Amino acid sequence: MWGERSKIYDLTLTLTSDTPVFPGQPPLSFVPWSNLEVHGNATNAFFMVEHTGTHLDVPAHFFGGGETVEKIPVERFGGEALVLDVSLYLGKGELGFSDFKKVLGEKNIKEGDIVLFYSGIDKLLKKPEYFTQGVYLTENIARFLIDKKVKGVGTDSPSIDSQPFLVHRLLLAQEIIIYESLTNLKKLRGKRVTFFGFPLKLQGCTGSPIRAIAIDD
Repeated sequence: MWGERSKIYDLTLTLTSDTPVFPGQPPLSFVPWSNLEVHGNATNAFFMVEHTGTHLDVPAHFFGGGETVEKIPVERFGGEALVLDVSLYLGKGELGFSDFKKVLGEKNIKEGDIVLFYSGIDKLLKKPEYFTQGVYLTENIARFLIDKKVKGVGTDSPSIDSQPFLVHRLLLAQEIIIYESLTNLKKLRGKRVTFFGFPLKLQGCTGSPIRAIAIDD
């Protein structure tokens, strides 16, 4: 699947009991269920919201009757990706369309691409600013990406936009998968890579934690 010279990057946050969660959501919790001494095997039970840590959003997240995770063909969760560096705009709120065009420069977004945005916010992971300093996409950017017929949009921020989540609605209405809380995008800035972000096959769910990777040839 990849060559001897390919480098694989893990773009996934480790899930722990102190993984940040959106305000108002319950924290991730682990419960030891069996142990080697008593049961002869070790297992853990865990409780978490679908959208905890590195995860994806599917149409059902914002639309009644929208596709849930298990109904989406597996090939839609990966493909060629372009990584854009928007770290200059960290802490400035929304990314204006003119600034987006500057970041894009001469790079070409092709039909079927997955576009990933690196802001560097993962350095604030355990701080309150992690949920307030993201680089948020705007309606104009979303419509531009829709016109380009991308298959996915991702970010290292915990959300691609803020209330009232118009960008979520625009992208998910077109069945464009959204990837959030990615990490380790810094070394991939400006590159084209192969990206995979596979969810658990959860029936009826609006999102899922993922193990996201990039392959740089």
